[in-house]
Amino acid sequence: MILDVLNRKIVGHKVQLAESAELAAQLMRKANLAEGLEGHKVVPHSD
Repeated sequence: MILDVLNRKIVGHKVQLAESAELAAQLMRKANLAEGLEGHKVVPHSD
């Protein structure tokens, strides 16, 4: 799940059988496109 920490909005989610960097990168790209953030600086944060 990708959460916008400023407004607590879920901007992306996906359920998979396994974790991988490639799947995480795909999810980030999809969420960035959906939110219109292509070309903007995005700061990932893990809690």
